[in-house]
Amino acid sequence: MCQIKRIVATHCHWWAIGVFIFSYAVGFPSAGLAELPRYDHVVIVVEENHSFDQVIGSVEAPYINSLVKGGALFTNTYGLTHPSQPNYMHLFSGYNQGIATDAVPTLPPLNTPNFGATLLANGYTFAAYSQGLPETGSMVAADGHYVRRHAPWTYWQDDSDTPGPNTLPGSLHMPFDQFPTDAAGFASLPTVTYVIPDQVNNMHSASIGAADDWLSANLSSYRDWAAENNSLLMVVWDEDNYRGDNRIPMI
Repeated sequence: MCQIKRIVATHCHWWAIGVFIFSYAVGFPSAGLAELPRYDHVVIVVEENHSFDQVIGSVEAPYINSLVKGGALFTNTYGLTHPSQPNYMHLFSGYNQGIATDAVPTLPPLNTPNFGATLLANGYTFAAYSQGLPETGSMVAADGHYVRRHAPWTYWQDDSDTPGPNTLPGSLHMPFDQFPTDAAGFASLPTVTYVIPDQVNNMHSASIGAADDWLSANLSSYRDWAAENNSLLMVVWDEDNYRGDNRIPMI
């Protein structure tokens, strides 16, 4: 994160965030901007249901605010809608795929374009780690504090013998306890990795402080390594707390 110093104030919605993250991962130039840096590894942590003003400057979030001091804070970023799941779909595919609620739909694997498939098609790599996922590739709607609605790639999951276009194998979605913890492991991460904390540690069902503590305990080693190894940590929120204009933090 230390390699990005300027504060970005562009009005940015969820679909544009996905494009922006892809650009950082592969180094595509953007119109009107200097060519973006090309990182070897990008880890994206998605938090829940808090507005910009609730998190930025909060005494409950010392670690998150330390990331602001050492990185870049996007000051004009917005979720597209409520509730959570459509925002996750927008982040991963640029469209809600017809999903407008938090209910987990019964669908065949989607074959529409998405972030993960686009990375793979262009010679890059992708994976996701979800805290509480009972096993790699699980399609369970909920288990303990894990919820599938925060794992949008599962709607493109196809482990059949004849997977469709733009689908993803279940092997790319793993429990968070398999996330690496040392330099050798960090160096083996995919080009882009999503990390999804569970409902206790993502600010959904517990405090800002609990999520901040979890992030510090579980991602600070990667963050420190990334700063010295051409890699990036991003922390984003899905939506605000329904009490404002859906302005969210993005670090």
